[in-house]
Amino acid sequence: MKKPYITFVEFEQAVSEDAFQVYNDLKYKFSKLNNYTTHIQHAKDTYRQKIEALETQVKILIEENREYCNTCAQALVDSQNQASPPRSSAGVARHSCSTKIADSNQLSDRKELEFEYWLSRIVSKMTVNTDYYPNKLAKMCYIENYTKGEAAKHIAPRMHQDHLEKYATAEEILDYLKEIYINPNYLEIAKHDYNKLVIKNRDDYYKFVTSFLHLAGKAQILKKDYKNNFYSKLSYKLQKIITAAYIITLTFKNFQELCSNSNCINTGNENCVTTTTFFQNTKTTPATLNLNLDKGKKKLIRKGYCFHCKRIGHLARDCKLKKQSSIEVKELEQDLENKDV
Repeated sequence: MKKPYITFVEFEQAVSEDAFQVYNDLKYKFSKLNNYTTHIQHAKDTYRQKIEALETQVKILIEENREYCNTCAQALVDSQNQASPPRSSAGVARHSCSTKIADSNQLSDRKELEFEYWLSRIVSKMTVNTDYYPNKLAKMCYIENYTKGEAAKHIAPRMHQDHLEKYATAEEILDYLKEIYINPNYLEIAKHDYNKLVIKNRDDYYKFVTSFLHLAGKAQILKKDYKNNFYSKLSYKLQKIITAAYIITLTFKNFQELCSNSNCINTGNENCVTTTTFFQNTKTTPATLNLNLDKGKKKLIRKGYCFHCKRIGHLARDCKLKKQSSIEVKELEQDLENKDV
């Protein structure tokens, strides 16, 4: 603790000797302290006003910069049009300006998915409306004009003319933003989410299909693997319901058409497990399906593949998968007959 200027005993002695002098000294000190406090408060108010004025100037400069970028881009387009050789009226009609696509929102924060959407719109805009942005500088001005806040701060330094590594193309700006906003483990995360996806009890089947297709696209899963992967993510109950559709279809599209048309999926009825009852609950008949699959069978036979498991080395009549599936279907039909009895 800091030692006082005088001790209490010394203060008491000074008061007893000349109380009026002590009073005047204290009065002077407090007056000086009050004046200093007033000065500090005044300086604080002055600096606050200056900060507010500077913030207003920054906003005005940002708006002027945006207008300047638009003006530069338009001037470049106009100069390009004036420099191009005159064309016939037929040529003008044939090479009219492209339909202008709506502008994207400005990129500002660090939300990864929003950056992906923004990037897609920016690239599409400059690709389709390339006649509005005919050169590198026009494209760079457009990208700069549609960033703000954090994103604008990231790209601002290398936009200056005297920067040693100034951006040369619009692609360099986009690549730089990708390094900041896109997670380098994006694909691994998407595959992890895809592998974790399974349907649970009481989950909506059609919402699950939507989630499956969305994650499969993000994880870059090959379409030829959709059918087997989708079937493996279903619950045992649903696998029993759509076993027939899984066996008799070749593609995920045909598989989904049969499943979507089935009342078994809509109701989750556990009794819809046999091939016979499955076809009764769909709009597709065995005869119609056989006609649609004849072409696929012929292609597989020509290549020496089994029609059921699509593997080479044996005929369809010797396929173990076919025999196993037939046994399972018969067992399920037998179980249902026993329950009915």
